[in-house]
Amino acid sequence: MRSGDLHDRIALQSITSETRGTRGESTPTWTTYATAYADIKPLSARQLEVARAYADTVSHSMRIRYRSGVSPTHRAIIGSRVFTFNGVVETVRRSELTIYATEIVS
Repeated sequence: MRSGDLHDRIALQSITSETRGTRGESTPTWTTYATAYADIKPLSARQLEVARAYADTVSHSMRIRYRSGVSPTHRAIIGSRVFTFNGVVETVRRSELTIYATEIVS
């Protein structure tokens, strides 16, 4: 992976706690545990077929340098955009991660 390919700065977040609302609904509290540079791309039709093995809603792939502890329960923030992770795949020799994600549109 060339460093010039990693042009988006992302914040990696995990849930640190959950609080209960007045109606009993669970509201997660997200905390940034790391930042990284990533190559983020919308998936093509062919890539969508492969990514659908992780979730039906996958819309993007992200490539970052290998980092231990990244999990499908995490998310990424890029500016005002929020991406939930659906699957995390390590490459051979742990040089990079491919993350399949869904952009949350509000």
